[in-house]
Formats: sequence, C-alpha cells, structure tokens
Amino acid sequence: MTNLLRRTVAVVVIAGSATTLAACSSGGSKSSTTTTPSTCSSLQKLQSSVDALKNINVAQQGTDGVKSSLDAVKSAAQGVKKSASKQFGSDVDALESAIKQFGDDLSAGKGSQSLVDYVQTLGDDVTAIGNSFDKLQTAAQSGLKNCDLSSK
Repeated sequence: MTNLLRRTVAVVVIAGSATTLAACSSGGSKSSTTTTPSTCSSLQKLQSSVDALKNINVAQQGTDGVKSSLDAVKSAAQGVKKSASKQFGSDVDALESAIKQFGDDLSAGKGSQSLVDYVQTLGDDVTAIGNSFDKLQTAAQSGLKNCDLSSK
C-alpha cells in the first residue's frame, strides 16, 4: 500500500470514528431497564474496540492493523448481540453489516477505481459504521441503567 493511501485511510478512519464517538458520548440518558453486568460489559468492550480503531496508526500498522481493529469491533458487536439481542439485536445487525462492508471494501483494495474513488468508498463505509454505532449507543444509553458508555 502506498504511503499516500495509508495516510488517506488513516484520516478517513480517524475522522469517522472521532465524529461518531463524540456524538455517542454526549447527552444524557433516560434509564428504563436494569443493566445486567454482561450487557454493560459487552457494550463497554464495543466502546473500547471502537476507541482502538479510532486511534490506530495506519502508517505503522497498515491495512492489516485496520483489519485487526475491525475484527475486534466485529467481535465486540457479536458480544453485545449475544448478551442483549432482544434489546439491541437490530441495531447490532446494522452495525455488523456496516463493518462487513468496510472490511470487504478494504480487502478488495483499490482495484480499477481511482484513489479518490477508493478513499470515498472507504469514507462512506466509515460513515455507515458511525451511523450504526451512534444508533446502538443512543439506544443503550436510553435503555440501560448504571452502565457508563462514555469514551475513555
């Protein structure tokens, strides 16, 4: 991967994740459901994996590092789905779909697309992940008691 592409992917990943996390960690919550420890733990693990993705140094870790971080987010999302599928299943499904699309596009590489089009595709994918994560985070903050989901 060229240095320009690495830097561009880094900017896309960091900008998209930072925007998402800022949106997700703001605002109050309306508590309506008692939180089980496993649900809260799985949500916090998801938050942590998104933070790690946000902070990845693509120039040092390359696409393999991004893929590894995406795998961690995917695994954490599956943990949320397992512990809270009744509450958040559809939101997690949407997040998993967005993660899969980003992973597929990243794995496929630039191909015959121009670099600009490829970066735009990856940027659109990050936006979709951000939107899905925002929706899940909002639902969790509204539906759970005693679970700190703020970025650390």
